[in-house]
Amino acid sequence: YYGETSGESSCEAAPAGYYTNGTGATEIFPCSAGTYRDASGSQGSCMECPAGTYSNTEAATACTIAPIGYYTSEAGMTEATACGSGSYSSTAGSTSCTDCAPGSFNNAVAASSCQRTTPGYYQALAGQAYQLPCSPGLFSADDGAATCEECPAGYYSPNAAASTCTAALPGYYQDQTGQSQSLPCAAGTYSGTSGASLCSDCDAGSFANESGLSRCIDCSAGYFQDLTGQTHEVACPPGSYNPSTGMSTCFACDPGQNQSSYGQARCEVCPRGTYGDEDSTYDTNYSFPTSTDYCNKCPSSATTREVSSESIQDCICPEGTWGEYTDCQACIEGMLC
Repeated sequence: YYGETSGESSCEAAPAGYYTNGTGATEIFPCSAGTYRDASGSQGSCMECPAGTYSNTEAATACTIAPIGYYTSEAGMTEATACGSGSYSSTAGSTSCTDCAPGSFNNAVAASSCQRTTPGYYQALAGQAYQLPCSPGLFSADDGAATCEECPAGYYSPNAAASTCTAALPGYYQDQTGQSQSLPCAAGTYSGTSGASLCSDCDAGSFANESGLSRCIDCSAGYFQDLTGQTHEVACPPGSYNPSTGMSTCFACDPGQNQSSYGQARCEVCPRGTYGDEDSTYDTNYSFPTSTDYCNKCPSSATTREVSSESIQDCICPEGTWGEYTDCQACIEGMLC
């Protein structure tokens, strides 16, 4: 209470927002910013605004609650403080701000919430203002990622901020996780599907003469390959042939036929007047028999009745002669041979 002049019979109550400096006061004073007085006539000084509130004017009868996105951490504050980037307050009257959790971020001040990281990005730490892109070889598929995942084997990610990984194309592979590129299958190998983590050896009867193939090449007719994982085809040697593609072996020429060249799809028949002995043998350089048969000319003037004769015993003296095939003689005049 106070009295403006001495000798008054009664005192007036100090109004709300004001205070007196003690007994016998003759004047009142406004509560300073950061304090308040909510009732008139009570003894004592103004009270500090509690944490979570503030007062930025004199003679306040109440304190203002810190709004969402702001806080006051101590009593007697004259203004609320905005939450900094990387933090937020979601309720009025906050005494502190909360850090954004891992997997979220906030790059604005006075925020009421944090943003979840978007696919392709992450944030591993709390209280951060920005999200970070996943590095090449990594990805994040969902919102709110605290970490990025490695691309699995068979997949890769060439760029930063990937939300998915890319499958290795046919002809390529990736046997490691967390990689930024796929690798071509080496010559002699292939991959026929997307997302391969390994390449396969070419089967016998086929080959791959360059890298990055999605299928192996069948050996041509006249050629073979008896091993797996090879980079070339092999010509059938003389004395053998192969009529089909994709073969792992060649075939010896039949008796009465021969082949003196490499890489042939068929053997040649021995013409009339020649014969081929049946003589197949294994060449130590190959896993199949080859024929050492050549078309031999019948002795003397002897000939054969047909092509593809298989033995010297098929040689005969030609018409107009007689005798053994080794010694054909002209017919004697007047004789029928």
